[in-house]
Amino acid sequence: MYLVAIFAHRFWVSRLLAADFRKFSHDEKKNAIRTLVLSGKVPGLIAFVDGIPAGWVALGPREEFPRLERSRMLARVDDQPAWCINCFFIDKHYRKRGLMAGLIRTALEYARSQGAQIVEAYPVDPHTGSDSGSLYYGVTSVFAAAGFVEVARRSEYHPVMRLAL
Repeated sequence: MYLVAIFAHRFWVSRLLAADFRKFSHDEKKNAIRTLVLSGKVPGLIAFVDGIPAGWVALGPREEFPRLERSRMLARVDDQPAWCINCFFIDKHYRKRGLMAGLIRTALEYARSQGAQIVEAYPVDPHTGSDSGSLYYGVTSVFAAAGFVEVARRSEYHPVMRLAL
């Protein structure tokens, strides 16, 4: 299924360092996700529309995302423990239906149930010339509507946003 293939790729982009990401084949990435899920760990949430998987969001404690830890643009704002919402996929047949906002709400509920007190996100400000491929981080306006506030900006179009739960 296309959704699973995209999920496998995008999921591991943020959870592995670039050098490690290139070492794994597509099937190895899918098997690693399967192993992670079967272990009881929740790497993300899937949105269903009429029983069909339509999108997903990756989330978890920031420490689970080594690329964030090494990124200058998305570096830690402070030493407070935070959960991250850092990657979305919405199938093209379900875009522009509010799925991202719904996934954010559900991710916040899940993070709260796991004891998170702060949730961070790293969305983009769409601008002239931006490509839709960068929207997998989410869109700033959708996070702002959910109550997130900008706490840092180290790039013109890529703020760090937070919400205290």
